[in-house]
Amino acid sequence: ADDISNEKRIRDAAIEEERTRVKAIKDLAGTDIPDEVVERCVSEEKTIEESQAIFLAAVRNSRATIGSPMISVASEDFAREDLEAAMLLRVAEYEPMVLKEYGEERTNRAGDLQDACLVDIAVRSLMIDRVAIPHGRDNVIRAAFSAHTLPILLGNVANKAMLKGYRDQPATWRSWCSVGSLPDLKTNQRIRLTDMGELDEVNKAGEVKHGSASEEYEEYSLATYAKQFAITRQDIINDDLAAFTKMPQKLGIKANQRINKLVYTHLLANGNMQDSIALFHASHSNLNTSNALAVAALGTALTKCRQQTDAAGEPIDIEPAILLVPPE
Repeated sequence: ADDISNEKRIRDAAIEEERTRVKAIKDLAGTDIPDEVVERCVSEEKTIEESQAIFLAAVRNSRATIGSPMISVASEDFAREDLEAAMLLRVAEYEPMVLKEYGEERTNRAGDLQDACLVDIAVRSLMIDRVAIPHGRDNVIRAAFSAHTLPILLGNVANKAMLKGYRDQPATWRSWCSVGSLPDLKTNQRIRLTDMGELDEVNKAGEVKHGSASEEYEEYSLATYAKQFAITRQDIINDDLAAFTKMPQKLGIKANQRINKLVYTHLLANGNMQDSIALFHASHSNLNTSNALAVAALGTALTKCRQQTDAAGEPIDIEPAILLVPPE
């Protein structure tokens, strides 16, 4: 009885091992490997490693013959971008962005891959890197993150999602603020020359007098704001695409909102300028405390704006264009 029981256990273990081998080979092949190649590996009892080598050879043989190694590198980048576009296409609202970023041809090609799960994306990334695909889901994920393509791919997807969130968020400050750049984080100065005075009539001797201008400036500096998020092994296994798209998109929205908040916080603080006087002050002729803003009083505000002068008392000829008011 014990001998029969042992034989049954051995037979059951062999059957289970064969089922595992067949499933692993089919999972490894995905949709890229012809069915006859897969069946040959199964029927000839090839190991996972042997099947991997056969699959890689089949993929290479299916590619067009090329004469330059540089073109081969471009082809790998091209395949990675297909996977990027496919991941983004899984979110319906990203389709216009994918079409614009990747073009119609790649978008159509990526449409065939958009239902691929994240584990399958990891397998395809390893195939692009020409890395042997290990047996087991966890080993595949670990190998893909240790290789070249998958980290770049996921980073690009997250960056595009973040930019979409940033660009789609309304930003009223852009309508009245200018945008510049700085080379470092030190305190910098924005300089403006004052008026040089009226032009003088040239006398008979042709003498042209020299003029001079003083400088006005304000100081400012850069600040860095950041937040990081993590992608876990569980996100990959659960095929949680939100971890790569929705979370970065929300961070992009938050980044835009942070700038908006900084701008208006600074404006409403009404801090002192370099002349030690608040930005909005009677001395600057830009503060009206006699009446609240209303249609009847709007003319007064327009007149005050047009009457603004520089440090020398000369008109700066600005034309009011924007009425900036709170929501209420």
